[in-house]
Amino acid sequence: MTGVLAYEHELEGIEEEIAELKESVEVYQATYHEAVKDINTWNELKERIENEETVFPPKAKTKQTRKKLKYKNSSRKRRQVEEESDVEFIESGGNGSSKSENKSDTDGIEAPQEPLTLEDIKQRLADLKDQRKNSRNEKKALKEKIKDLKPAIRTTKSKIADVKAQILAICIKGRNKYLRGAIQQDFAAGIKELD
Repeated sequence: MTGVLAYEHELEGIEEEIAELKESVEVYQATYHEAVKDINTWNELKERIENEETVFPPKAKTKQTRKKLKYKNSSRKRRQVEEESDVEFIESGGNGSSKSENKSDTDGIEAPQEPLTLEDIKQRLADLKDQRKNSRNEKKALKEKIKDLKPAIRTTKSKIADVKAQILAICIKGRNKYLRGAIQQDFAAGIKELD
């Protein structure tokens, strides 16, 4: 008889796998939505180039470098310390400039971009449509895996309940056997006293 702990460990493994699959579904969902947005952007560029306008590639999205402050359950002083930790301090060298200052001077300068051609746009749209399709297919496959694992959870929970019921039945049987013997002894002792 397999123990309750083994089934609980199995159940925990299945639930962890489902949680990981759900996280992957969210990633593919985000990728899908991002591809849809990009397709819309590139379709607009395609329309503009078909109207004989000069178009350039859209600027790459920049990630936010500042930390987002969490105000929940924090004191004012704590928020102030968090805000100060986000500030960069610049130490000046002997010539009055530093690496941080030099880097910030070149951050705003971009290399000149070449205008897009209709073929460039069509290729990018094809790539984005493939990305959208792959994201949708992967998401669908992961949801099927989750759907297939859900019955395993029910089955494992049922096995745990069965084992617990068997343990309870054994305990009850043992208690009844003990009590039957104790009652018989008490009864025998009571009869002797009466005699």
